[in-house]
Amino acid sequence: MMKTRIFLLTLALGFGLAVRAEAQVSGGHDTVVVQSGTLKLKALLWRPRGRGPFPAVLFNHGSGHTSGTSAGGPDRRHPELLGPVFARHGYVFLYLYRRGDGLSAGQGNASGDLMDRAFAAKGQEARNEIQLRLLQTDEMDDALAGLAFLRGLPEVDSSRVAVVGHSFGGSLTVFVAEHYSALRAIVTFGAAGYNWDRSPQLRARLTEAVGRISVPAFFIHAENDHSLGAGISLVAEMERLGKPHRIRIYPPVGRTVDEGHDFIHLRISTWEPDVFAFLDEHMRKAGGANEEYDLFFYSLKERLAIDDWTLTLGGLDEGFKEFFTRDDLQKLARFSGEIEPLVLASLREGSIKATLVAAYLRYRSALPILRKNLLKLREPYSWEGPDYRLEEDYISDDQYPYNSTYIEAIEAISGMPLRKVVHLTPGERLMLKKRAKRAKPNSADQKSHCAKWLLAKFPER
Repeated sequence: MMKTRIFLLTLALGFGLAVRAEAQVSGGHDTVVVQSGTLKLKALLWRPRGRGPFPAVLFNHGSGHTSGTSAGGPDRRHPELLGPVFARHGYVFLYLYRRGDGLSAGQGNASGDLMDRAFAAKGQEARNEIQLRLLQTDEMDDALAGLAFLRGLPEVDSSRVAVVGHSFGGSLTVFVAEHYSALRAIVTFGAAGYNWDRSPQLRARLTEAVGRISVPAFFIHAENDHSLGAGISLVAEMERLGKPHRIRIYPPVGRTVDEGHDFIHLRISTWEPDVFAFLDEHMRKAGGANEEYDLFFYSLKERLAIDDWTLTLGGLDEGFKEFFTRDDLQKLARFSGEIEPLVLASLREGSIKATLVAAYLRYRSALPILRKNLLKLREPYSWEGPDYRLEEDYISDDQYPYNSTYIEAIEAISGMPLRKVVHLTPGERLMLKKRAKRAKPNSADQKSHCAKWLLAKFPER
């Protein structure tokens, strides 16, 4: 059985680690009221772990209907999918139901209903006209009210706010950025996807708007969206004017244009790394209300991105002393809640540095990720196994530094031996047994030997 190392860096380094608050709202949300003129709009609010102040995001949904559905099907409203993702990445997230829509039914008329009525009465031109008017008046008023509400929250750094929008809400997001220059960034999913080819007025007005905005913009489409025109054309205009921008057209989603247009909800794991890399780049730059945190966040992010397997050779204690200075440790303790999403994201990539941080800060949220990493049977960069002739030489902890470090971290965080924390399912045990059967002396099959080594940590009862 592996010898458990005592993980007491705080005592060894001569200062106490502040107790980290365990309150977490990132999995749940609050329902709040946003005043927009005389209307009382409902919104859902997610908060990340920690003390803040945090960067924040306002989400603009697409056009909607009071009934929640139209001839084309149900309105796409999935705040329960998006809110926890943004909170997990360290962002306060406000999902505002604009007038007449969803939870704000009864507060004014929903944009989709108004456009449908105009189309039924006078055709496409009438629909185009009212759509453009709504985007620059009533819907804009609601979005700006949402921004004001968000920036006024005590846990929000008002200098670090972005807007994300989908479909009609993507077009609205561009107009909000034109109107409100203090934003740090905008991201649009399928902006004007349905209407770009149908409304010359909207095309012209959006092109004019991107010429006036000053914030970095990220335009996202799935290849089978209704139209890619908005992203391609608007980015071309921003390129011509030398404005900061990015575009990403992802592979098709599903089989229909409606599924492609709903990429934001159907493929969260696909866009998540790109969107948060973009937001982090522009939302966590120094110069805001929390410059010290911003600088530390970016330094930590860069350091976690470059892994170093040699940090595993001396165990957690030695690895941590080599990787972090006393000042680093103080900031880790101070910002433990705020940096948790970053550390967990790096941990999912198997980062040893993130493993050290998670163990030091006792992130219980890291336990399921460490368990998963352990069962991947990760191979080291350098392995002496093929040089050995005796079977027992392959079952040494020193041969598996990554996995040994994962085990140490699990035991340090939980305060218990591995076998009391990680319980193999029958399927996992069978997988390890099958792989371990391939382990032979003088074999270069590292994963098979690792499976045999790991099985020894979980003897059958």
